[in-house]
Amino acid sequence: MKTKICIYMPDFGQDYSRQMKDLEEAGFEVVWKKEHAQTQDPKILIEDVKGYNCVVAASENWGSVSLEGVSDSLKLIARHGVGVDNIDILYATKKGIAVTSAPGQLSLSVAEAALALALSCIRRVTKYDREIRGGLYRSVMTSCLSGKTFGLLGFGAIAQELARLLQPFHCRLLAYDVFFNPEVADGLNVEMVGLDTLCRESDVISLHIPCNDETQGMINAEFLNKMKSTAFLVNTSRGGVIVEEDLYEALEAGVIAGAGLDVFAAEHTEQRSILFTCENAVLNPHSAANTREALGAIMDCCVRSIKAFFAGEEPFGLLNPDYKKYVC
Repeated sequence: MKTKICIYMPDFGQDYSRQMKDLEEAGFEVVWKKEHAQTQDPKILIEDVKGYNCVVAASENWGSVSLEGVSDSLKLIARHGVGVDNIDILYATKKGIAVTSAPGQLSLSVAEAALALALSCIRRVTKYDREIRGGLYRSVMTSCLSGKTFGLLGFGAIAQELARLLQPFHCRLLAYDVFFNPEVADGLNVEMVGLDTLCRESDVISLHIPCNDETQGMINAEFLNKMKSTAFLVNTSRGGVIVEEDLYEALEAGVIAGAGLDVFAAEHTEQRSILFTCENAVLNPHSAANTREALGAIMDCCVRSIKAFFAGEEPFGLLNPDYKKYVC
């Protein structure tokens, strides 16, 4: 009997035919289920994925209920991306399910999106677009990004790529990370600073942190009140790191000048973020990584991990090696 793989990714117009053919030629049965991709309903997930041995996961809800419902057959979740806050890795481990991610494959795409959001905020690109389409043809004073102080909260692969993209802008680059890499920072002329300094001195702060117990709600009223009133906040990481009510109040009251947001606390649900009404916020639908180049590279990484795993080898990007203790 063939090993069954379910690609549970939304259809953004990407072409996975080459990767699917690669898996099929290696002896796997592959199905791309698009209809319910990114669902947060465990019942739908269980109905769709039960009986499959592997799933290529997007941002759907792989909590304990979903995992329990498919644990009889599921052996591997290959996360199509880096963030795994939608996967209960501890529960997956206890059910003997391996979880992999694809680090480093989307760094450039997300870094470009963060830069685009920052520039759009600073130069009022989307606001001008809305106004001119509505009949208001006017220009007001804006600022250049060049020469400003740009803060990176988190200094992993995406933030480092963003620092490279910022080199021609001759910004002063600041970064805060509990696991700071001084050698990489020195090569990119990035200053390691404390969190308070990052808040007080940055004209733009771009968030590049995971959402976990330590970072959940980290960007709150206290944080925002330390920022310059002329500063902008950019988030291409996870919506849960921001207290959205606090950011809404800060944007409405002019505590900060604006925000560029690709992610929100609640996504793929009928619940609308309070931030959707903010005129000084540039909003994207969690699309920073969705380029042909990035999605193709991530799927290539998933294919390599899948083939290695089912060949009895340790797959690239394995997040829970302890799963082996619980395999029956």
